[in-house]
Amino acid sequence: MKITKSRVRELIKEAVLKESMQAMRQKRGDLLNTQYEEVSSDTRYPYGVARGDVRRTTVYKRKDGRPVPDEDLQMLKDHDKQERIEGGMMAALSGINTTTLSDDGLTLTIDYYRHTSG
Repeated sequence: MKITKSRVRELIKEAVLKESMQAMRQKRGDLLNTQYEEVSSDTRYPYGVARGDVRRTTVYKRKDGRPVPDEDLQMLKDHDKQERIEGGMMAALSGINTTTLSDDGLTLTIDYYRHTSG
């Protein structure tokens, strides 16, 4: 089997993106588990659990009660962006997160959305 240079580049790029995303997921999970506490969570299945569509809204606040730092918000938004890039046109099929900051800057809202193809 012959592999072209362009295919080798593609394989390397995919491996780097996958490794980068795994590290970003780990960092995101560590941040949310150590620095934040869950205030509320609401999970809905718009077409029933069996269909597989999920809409979840989770609200977090910092454990120390301070406003959310810009670095934390940026890291979470970068994760969301990378998730969409990795998923491509079908990102919603594997699930995507959208992170927003409240007007007072004290709470993070993370919306998770997964859509099935059927």
